[in-house]
Amino acid sequence: MSLDSLALLLALTSAILHAVVGVISKSADDILVRRWIQEATPSLIALPFIFVAPWPTAELWPIILLTGVVHFTYQIAQVNAYRLGDFSIVYPVSRGFAPLLAGTGAAFFLGEPLSTAGMSGLLLASLGLMAFAWDGHKNQTDAHNHLPALLFAFATASLVAAYTVIDAKGMRLVANPFTFIFWMFLANGVGITIVCLVWRGRELIPSLRKEWRYGMMAGSISILGYGM
Repeated sequence: MSLDSLALLLALTSAILHAVVGVISKSADDILVRRWIQEATPSLIALPFIFVAPWPTAELWPIILLTGVVHFTYQIAQVNAYRLGDFSIVYPVSRGFAPLLAGTGAAFFLGEPLSTAGMSGLLLASLGLMAFAWDGHKNQTDAHNHLPALLFAFATASLVAAYTVIDAKGMRLVANPFTFIFWMFLANGVGITIVCLVWRGRELIPSLRKEWRYGMMAGSISILGYGM
């Protein structure tokens, strides 16, 4: 198997795992708390390994900080998209629009432009995914109420594209990719932990009892998907 074929296989598997994580997140009674557990799980797993992997260079610290901020903003946008809209609408938008933006961002910020055929194929694939959202939108009797959810879904797509490009840049700045991966996982859990503790307050413990199992499951799957 060629490296390109292996990369494609890993990408497809990662996409499937990400969709599974999305379904688990959307099915929560308290989406914010389950999302917090989902992000805290990789952070706790990564914590001891930051002392084993090579220490980040001065050039890498701004990227770690930036990816932490962007991931946190993405998490909040996605929580609100899932809270306000049907999964059949918000997921295709957030994941269908993101690759097109990421491909454009890679050309400008990573010096990796796609060919005309490649960009056309990416545009077609993105439009195809977003067609699922349009079909779901038409079939909703209260479709006009999905506008806020769609806005959060588009914001999610933009932030997914942003962290994809940022993370790719970070991976290119280190000799050992685990240096960036472990610190990225750790940074991702900080913001949403603070928000969850502040917003939920005394309600956190009851929600935690209901959400921790599926939250940890989603977090474990997300580690595997991101690693791929």
